[in-house]
Amino acid sequence: MSRDYLQNLLERFQSGNCTDEEREIVKAWYDSLDKKYNLPEISAEELESIGEIMWARVIDKAASSSKKQIEPINQVRAVSLWPKFMAAAAVVGIVICAALLFNVLYKQSGFTQQERIAAIAEPITKENTTDSLMPVMMEDGSRITLHAGAKIIYPTAFEKDKREVVLSGEAFFEVSKNAESPFYVFSNSLITKVIGTSFYVRSGESPESEVEVVTGKVLVIANNQGMFASDTNKEVYITPNQKVVFNEDSKKLIPAIVDNPKPLKSAQAIVEFGFNYKNVQLQQVLNDIESTYGINIIPDDSRIYNCTFTGDLNDENMYSKLDLICQSTGMSYEVNNLSIIIKGNACSL
Repeated sequence: MSRDYLQNLLERFQSGNCTDEEREIVKAWYDSLDKKYNLPEISAEELESIGEIMWARVIDKAASSSKKQIEPINQVRAVSLWPKFMAAAAVVGIVICAALLFNVLYKQSGFTQQERIAAIAEPITKENTTDSLMPVMMEDGSRITLHAGAKIIYPTAFEKDKREVVLSGEAFFEVSKNAESPFYVFSNSLITKVIGTSFYVRSGESPESEVEVVTGKVLVIANNQGMFASDTNKEVYITPNQKVVFNEDSKKLIPAIVDNPKPLKSAQAIVEFGFNYKNVQLQQVLNDIESTYGINIIPDDSRIYNCTFTGDLNDENMYSKLDLICQSTGMSYEVNNLSIIIKGNACSL
C-alpha cells in the first residue's frame, strides 16, 4: 500500500467523504489494536479524534523527507485525548499502527470461508442433502432456497447494521428490504451485497462462480486474498437480467446478460399490449424490447432506426425476437457484456 493511498484515505476520513466500508475499516483497525494490546475503552467520537491524530502522525512521518508539515488537528480535543493516544502509540508505535491498518485494508475483501464461518456468533447450518429445493427462512423475513447439495451458515440473530451468511453451492435469495442493514452473501469467490432484492448465487467446486439478478440491484465483489474491493475489475453492480461470472483463472468479474432474460414487472403494460408490428420503425420495436427486458440495445449506425419491421413477436423470448427482426431486415446482432449491438445497413426516411 502506497503512502499516497494512506494519505488519501486519511483526508477522506477527516472530511467525512469516506465510504461506510472505509469508516468500518478504520474502526476495525482500532478494534484490532484494542484486542491485541488491551487499549483503553474509547467511544465512537473519541475514535474519530484519535484516528485523526494518529493518521496525522503517520503521514507526517511519511512526508518528513520532503519537510512537509501537518497542522495539529482539533488542538483542544487532542489535549484531552492525548493520554489514550500515547497509550496506543507507546504499545505499538507509529510504524506498527500503519502496518496493522495496512493489513486490515489489504485483507478486507479476502477472508476465507473458514474465517467467515468462525466469525459468526451462534451459527446455524442448513444443508440440502435431497434432490429437491429446500427453503430456509431467516429471522428478518428473508427466504433462501437451497438447491441440491447447497449449504448455508448464518447467525441465530443478525447484527443490527448488517446481515451476513456464508454459502456453498447454489441458492436463490429473496432478501427482505432493510436499508440500514445490508445483506451479504459470502461464497468461495464472491461477496454479494444487497439492500433487499432477489437473486441467484452459484458457487461450488467449479472454476467459475456467478450471481444472477432477478429483481433489484446487486453489488458483486471478488472475494480474493490480497485484492482490493475498490479495484474496478473486482466489483460490479448488476440489475435484472444481468449476471456476473467470476473466473478463477483470470481473477476477473465478467458482466453478462443472462441466458434467458425475463420481462420486467415494470414492463407489464408493454407485454399486455403485445409485440405485433406492421411497418413500424425499428427504433420503436427495439425500444419496446429494451424496456421489456431492461437490456441496453445499441445500433451500430443510428440510421438503422429508420428501417421498418412487420411481424408478430409475441410468445418469443428476447433472443428469438432479435433473431426474427434481424432475419426480416437483413441485420445481425452481437452481445457485448451488458449490451446488445445491432449491425446492418442504414435506412433513409
